[in-house]
Formats: sequence, C-alpha cells, structure tokens
Amino acid sequence: MKKWLSYIILFLLIAQTSFGQLLTSPIRFTNYTVADGLPSNQVNDVMQDSRGFIWVSTAQGLARFDGSRFTVYRHNSKDSG
Repeated sequence: MKKWLSYIILFLLIAQTSFGQLLTSPIRFTNYTVADGLPSNQVNDVMQDSRGFIWVSTAQGLARFDGSRFTVYRHNSKDSG
C-alpha cells in the first residue's frame, strides 16, 4: 500500500509542476494575412499533413506553410494537369 501511495504522490507532484508551467507560460499567436503571402484573408479550412506542413484553404487558392513562408497553389482552367 505504501508503494502505491508514493506513486500517487509522485504523479500528483509531476502533474502539479507541469500544469503550473502551462499556466505561467505565455501562449503566442501569430496572425498571417495577404501581406505575409496568403492568397486571401478569408480562410475556409486549415490542416496539418504528416510531414508537418500547414495547408490553408482560402477563397483565392490553397496555400502550404512550411513554418516560414507560404507557397500558393491556384486553379488554372487552361492546365488540365
């Protein structure tokens, strides 16, 4: 019984320390706009692929974010591929 109690106390100490760091760490947000390379400020959907790229669906095209810049993909009706 003492062994289980020591595990529970250890878990609670670790959880309290981790949770306390979450509360004191500032959360940073970065807003991206067309000035940063997005094709439009109207964002419809956002997802992350298995390689870590962030894909952003906008009203004016699809953009891939690699952590520092956007690569924009637009539909070209003259290109069948």
